[in-house]
Amino acid sequence: MSTTQEELESLSTAIKTEQDGGAFYKAAARRSANPLAKSVFETLADEELVHIETIKAFYCALQEKGTCQELGGLLEDKPHAKTRLENVFKKACQDMDETIKADAGSLEAYEAAMELEQKAYNMYQRLIKDTSDDMARKLYQFMLEQENEHYAFLKETRDYLENPADWFVREERPHFEG
Repeated sequence: MSTTQEELESLSTAIKTEQDGGAFYKAAARRSANPLAKSVFETLADEELVHIETIKAFYCALQEKGTCQELGGLLEDKPHAKTRLENVFKKACQDMDETIKADAGSLEAYEAAMELEQKAYNMYQRLIKDTSDDMARKLYQFMLEQENEHYAFLKETRDYLENPADWFVREERPHFEG
């Protein structure tokens, strides 16, 4: 099997992984009664669509031209998920009474989502090691960072939903006078 064919198979696996993630997040959003959880899962489903389109661009270029070199600037144009996700979280927190907690199903969905992101992260780590193509390595590194940001965002939101008061104390670091 040629290196190009191996890379196409790796990219196909990455696309499938992102599609599965998007389907999971859409389903989790539909099932979530909590407005923050619903918003988080909808945003992550949208993020997966961006990932799919990015990976597909690499796949098509490699399939058609045998190289992805002209896509070098594509990743620089893609903003990292962290800012977009933080904005969703901040807006949802402003719009929601801090005493609202997630239902057990939402918390279970967060755990499953974090596991999904960890598996994707591990896959991209493996793909980085297995490829000899510099552009593919750059793509996989970008995706690795995206998955890491998603995991951190899910953990942060889950922590908030489990116990908003503790989250605010930890994040705001209030100064107690005594």
